[in-house]
Amino acid sequence: MVAVPSVASAADCDTPYSTDKLLADLIATESALRDAKNDEAKSVASRMATGLGCLDAALPRQLIGRTYRAIGAGLVAGGDASTGSGWFRTATEVDQSYDYGVGELPADSPVRGVYLDAKAVSADLEVLAQKRFVEGEFKLDGRGINAPAARPDRPHLLQRVDGSVVSWVFQGASFPDDVIEEAVPVALVAVDPEPEGKPKKEKKVKEPKEPKADKEKVAKAPKDKPEKSPKPEKDNAGKGNSVTSDGSLKRKRPPEKTPLMIAGGVILGAAGGVYYMAGQKRSDFNGSNDMEEVDQLQGQVNRLVVASAAVAAVGAGTLTWGIILDGHGAVPTVRVRF
Repeated sequence: MVAVPSVASAADCDTPYSTDKLLADLIATESALRDAKNDEAKSVASRMATGLGCLDAALPRQLIGRTYRAIGAGLVAGGDASTGSGWFRTATEVDQSYDYGVGELPADSPVRGVYLDAKAVSADLEVLAQKRFVEGEFKLDGRGINAPAARPDRPHLLQRVDGSVVSWVFQGASFPDDVIEEAVPVALVAVDPEPEGKPKKEKKVKEPKEPKADKEKVAKAPKDKPEKSPKPEKDNAGKGNSVTSDGSLKRKRPPEKTPLMIAGGVILGAAGGVYYMAGQKRSDFNGSNDMEEVDQLQGQVNRLVVASAAVAAVGAGTLTWGIILDGHGAVPTVRVRF
């Protein structure tokens, strides 16, 4: 059984645990889980959990959720569901959207059920009152952190990444004593009262001036203005519309309305296609074991998602303008002068 200490301390590392060793153990654990080699999966997962405290480099962001899931799955498959579910809770905190695929685990594996239960657990941040980090740059589970606060009932990886990298694995909010210190309260400065014996200067009150007498105004007789003839009522039909012989209003459909609605729908469809391509690349990203390929796929997924959002915005704007266009106003144009 892998026991995460309740109070963090620096790991006893004979040799550093590199990211290359971590990736090799990660692949070995996932392979053992697919082949139902539960004892082997637990052994390698235990080595990974211990090795995290000996990492000599910052854990890559794209491997954090995958690493925690592999540790949790290996421990659960090997019979240690209590410790494994804790790693699952941290994994879902990092990547809430992940779900196990059909080919990743055997049909009778208990891992999937424990993972779903851990995914439904939520907890508030536990903040260490009147504590602060010592000087330096810190990351908790791959994310930058400025104050000692973490969620309880799960293990965490803390790394100091300024210069050489030092790593700790601890439970809940039991941060290592090496990295926290007492927060110095802000001293209140006392304000001396005004010394007695010195009389305050009285402000002179100005006497109000007497108001000047209002000049009498001579009322002028109003001038007779000629009556204006009433203006003829405007046609209520509006631009682009006409009135039939029986007095009913006949609306004229603007010629731009239908092309704008069709073009907007086509552009929205194209945005959906780009987002579908992003989903395919995300699947390749999750299943890749090559660090270089992982970096490339990460950039491709991000670019495709941003492109789909931009195309969708253009399509939505075009479709909306086509819907609201009713012929009462002019179509907006853009003029360029040189």
